[in-house]
Amino acid sequence: MKQETVVKQQFGGVTVAATEDVFTYMANATGLDLISPPGFMQAVAEGNEPAAQDVAAMQNLIEGGTSSVHILVYNKQTVTPLTENIKQLAAKNGIPTVGVTETIQPPTLTFQAWMEGEIAALTNALSAQA
Repeated sequence: MKQETVVKQQFGGVTVAATEDVFTYMANATGLDLISPPGFMQAVAEGNEPAAQDVAAMQNLIEGGTSSVHILVYNKQTVTPLTENIKQLAAKNGIPTVGVTETIQPPTLTFQAWMEGEIAALTNALSAQA
């Protein structure tokens, strides 16, 4: 059975947040409920500053405002003061973080090994929260 299918069966519907929209595909494949403000994720992915209301909404999610976030996913290849602040806020609020990449890391891995590693890290974090 594919790892993403296992995640979907065990954790489908669990709410997660992400700093970038690069995680959207995996969230869809695994059935996770990605609740980050789309404008926030898109701006970070494009190297832009998100709108103030999107930053506030993201911080509110992480601080347990309107919804409970179980995992924060961030792009290890995009480090900015804002994403570091969001990661620190998640840690302060007891939310595990999972780093993903948008290119194969390390470059010597096969595509399959890279994706299996990404999904394994996600599964471990979700399991720790269960």
